[in-house]
Amino acid sequence: MNNRFGYRVSDLLEPYVGVDYQITDGVAGAPDSNETALAAGMMFHLYDHASVALHYQKGIDGESVTQSDSLNLRFVYVF
Repeated sequence: MNNRFGYRVSDLLEPYVGVDYQITDGVAGAPDSNETALAAGMMFHLYDHASVALHYQKGIDGESVTQSDSLNLRFVYVF
């Protein structure tokens, strides 16, 4: 489950926060795992059909998994 909550403050900028939760069933004797992570970022609306987003994500709780600690860049073009 990934949720992002943002508010477009101008034609260019849309700051957002996010909450991510994942759960994975264990296989071949491995235990089940889960993680909850929080994210904060900024989306830049370049023009009508393209945007770039930069966000930081940090795991805050987890079991049987290495917690997230990442900086992500995403480019989206819609045609």
